Amino acid sequence: YQANVPQYFLNIDRDKVQLMGIQLNSVFTTLGYYMGEAYVNDYVQFGRIYQVKLGAGDRA
Repeated sequence: YQANVPQYFLNIDRDKVQLMGIQLNSVFTTLGYYMGEAYVNDYVQFGRIYQVKLGAGDRA
């Protein structure tokens, strides 16, 4: 916990998620990508290795 860092409290309606045919794990995985980032893989270009990461862009 840090006082100057934004916090989010989410209430996931698990019954509604199930009725929509979505796996609950998918909801949490997507939220994780949205709030942070995830390593996907590496690729090589011009002899250099670059990491590919999935994450949400900055919001203005």
